[in-house]
Amino acid sequence: MNLGLEARTLLEEVGYCTEAQHGTVDSFYFEDENVLGMVCIYASVDDLLSGWEESQDRFLRGYALQLRENPEKAWNIYSVHLCADSGTEAELDQLRDAEEDFRAARKIARDSVRTRSELKVALLPLLPFQQMTLLEKQDSVSRLRERLVVAGPFLSRLMEDVPVEEVVRELLEER
Repeated sequence: MNLGLEARTLLEEVGYCTEAQHGTVDSFYFEDENVLGMVCIYASVDDLLSGWEESQDRFLRGYALQLRENPEKAWNIYSVHLCADSGTEAELDQLRDAEEDFRAARKIARDSVRTRSELKVALLPLLPFQQMTLLEKQDSVSRLRERLVVAGPFLSRLMEDVPVEEVVRELLEER
């Protein structure tokens, strides 16, 4: 998978406009009505750690005038740094430190991004709210029995072909 091309495609699919930088798919800017950001793809975690600040600073210098004219958007700047390479524990700590550095932009710094699913997880703060529900192939009555908590034998009565009024009467008599 070409990580830069896939990241750009994914962001365009959800409505961002993108613009390639430096004639490569490994660096691009993205924007919508609320968010402005940049994505850089690195060959290694070491390259990411040594280059993220310079990449971010170059991006911010390029957009400084626009950000002064649109201060609301200045609150929603993202600096995204990704690589497919896996980092050591020490490097992962440094990636977390980079993400927690909120100077100038919000950061996403991730290693081990090798699939579209991993890319979606990395870019989740930039994607529209999504909810994924997985339902097992199971009888709906069985699933409902597992999830309902009803005292005594009334759960079974609710699942049978018993009129609701009768079950309610039984519940009231039980009280």
